[in-house]
Amino acid sequence: MSSNDLLTLLRKKSFAKAYDLARKAPRSVNEPETGDASDTPFQWACRFGDQATMLEFLSLGGDVARPAADDGRVPLELVADGSPYATAAHVEARTAMATALLRAKAPLGPEVLELACNLGAGKARELVKLLIAAGAKGDFVSGGSTLLHVACTYDLPEALEYGLSSGVDVNAVIDASAFDGGSTALHIAVKKRRTAMVERLVAAGARADLADKRGATAHSLATAALRKLLEGKPAAPAAPAPKRAKDPAKILEQLWKAPTDRETLTVYADWLMENGQASRGEYIALALLEKPTAAQTKRAIQLRDKDRGKWLGDARKLVSEWVDSERTPGFVAQATVSVERLIEHFEALRALGPEAVLRVTPIKTRLLTKKLAALPLGRLHGLFLYNTLGTYGMNRDWVDDTSLGILGPSLVGLRALVLAPAVQAREGEHFTPRAIEALRPAGASLEALTLDFTDSVPPRALLDAVTPAVFPKLRALSVVGLAAAQRKGLRAAWGDRVTFSG
Repeated sequence: MSSNDLLTLLRKKSFAKAYDLARKAPRSVNEPETGDASDTPFQWACRFGDQATMLEFLSLGGDVARPAADDGRVPLELVADGSPYATAAHVEARTAMATALLRAKAPLGPEVLELACNLGAGKARELVKLLIAAGAKGDFVSGGSTLLHVACTYDLPEALEYGLSSGVDVNAVIDASAFDGGSTALHIAVKKRRTAMVERLVAAGARADLADKRGATAHSLATAALRKLLEGKPAAPAAPAPKRAKDPAKILEQLWKAPTDRETLTVYADWLMENGQASRGEYIALALLEKPTAAQTKRAIQLRDKDRGKWLGDARKLVSEWVDSERTPGFVAQATVSVERLIEHFEALRALGPEAVLRVTPIKTRLLTKKLAALPLGRLHGLFLYNTLGTYGMNRDWVDDTSLGILGPSLVGLRALVLAPAVQAREGEHFTPRAIEALRPAGASLEALTLDFTDSVPPRALLDAVTPAVFPKLRALSVVGLAAAQRKGLRAAWGDRVTFSG
């Protein structure tokens, strides 16, 4: 039997057979696959956090000092090198594995403390304490952050004390290319409202007047209570106020008011990462970087492609297709939904994004149109209403004078509207100036209007009805499918606010 056989069984999760084979040939646990610079079975168990397998192979003589062939990390580093999204149970298992390795006199390795601090995004506090007590060393970690930054990010007081005692520069800043570029550890401690850490950093000489790449100082980010600490004033003798979590409803309320506000998006990304939605939070954070590296761009794409469906939450089962937003990363730009689902799940669909446009599939009956009109449609950012070809080539028309007359009052507050009233050559007899007039109430809020006349010939009177008097706040009028001769009147009325295509 070779280590190849043993590794094959491990990958298939045939652990009972693997243990039986390893006991018959103990030397195999320290042999890499033939002809391949890969991990040994013992290293494999360390890397993947398989506690039972690692302990079994350790008892059979697993080499606790042998570095891995690909990255040179020793077993203790492999154990500490888990995902920042690892669960508490997984972190606990890796801590037990590290304890066993330390008892076996395993070398620490130069990166072990750095890796442990990031394991489980702060869940590995016991492991960090264990490694510091064992003599693990570390100053800087990946991304240009110091150990102090990481300690404040993940609330690791032992790591903070170790960093200060070992001479890490208390005013060192994160690399300018990183998401928190220019931030000191004090910036992070203040943003995270870690009062004890703020007090400790100030006592160690941290400056509150240093600006990050956005121009913010720790002092400008601080609450009134924290400003006193930053100014060297003693904390109030009264018991500190209980720590309060960020209110996601308030964050989202702000985001709906200002969809592209980067600070609000940053706060929301932090909240997501701290509350079990790490991939979406990390994606938003990466997407907000002004100059991401190639690796950061690749990571963002991987996160989006893997988890974008999960980010829709309860609305995932309600939409047939959607387009991700580039202006508001982590949210939806456009989604297709049936009117029945929109009526029943309005709030879940509204939550898709502060600038989401809901593309409503054609409505079959006037009764459904009336039910749609009963919704507070003005609370949405945008709607896309279109006709389509039905069975046997018959037109399914519902975007017409009557429907818009019913919907008009409920559209007040809407900021974007797309109308596609025709699906084949016709005279537009069901979509006349009356339809445009029905939109006058919504004109008080509409900022973007698209009219799609693909393969149709709208009458002159209809086009003449689309005026700034009806849509006084319109900043962008997009018209699809008009011949050059039909564009003159709209261009005269709207100037550079109108664009034509098709």
